[in-house]
Amino acid sequence: GARLEELAGRCELRVEITLDRAAVAGDGPHAPEEAADEARSPGMRRLLAKQRERAARDAAGQLADALHAEVRHRLLSLAEDLRDRGPTRRADDETAVLSAALLVRREDIDAVGAVLSDLGARQPAVRIRFLGPWPPFSFTDDHHRAHAGQTAP
Repeated sequence: GARLEELAGRCELRVEITLDRAAVAGDGPHAPEEAADEARSPGMRRLLAKQRERAARDAAGQLADALHAEVRHRLLSLAEDLRDRGPTRRADDETAVLSAALLVRREDIDAVGAVLSDLGARQPAVRIRFLGPWPPFSFTDDHHRAHAGQTAP
């Protein structure tokens, strides 16, 4: 496996980033407008809650797009390869930002971690799952991938 020799000193990291929609919208459990809702009819309250939920979803979607571009750019400056993956799990109240496997040199693992902690510090709504390091299975050739029970793209 020439490809495996190329991968010596490399590892795979899995990065999953999502946004907590309530945190993006700045909704505490008692947002001021919810107190005013008490005086309204149940139908009106439902309508307002739906509107708030849609607004939160839209705001999270826009932020997720911006963060996706930024994080992807920063991770690609460190990683030798990046492959998008489907998110493994996502809570109902989360919006996906990025789910990827990264091929990195072992000495760059900490730098990837630093990019992610910086993001978390700047964006309190961000939820980050940072897994690995593992052998770079997602980046071996098709022969190895077939044996790992994954189909080639």
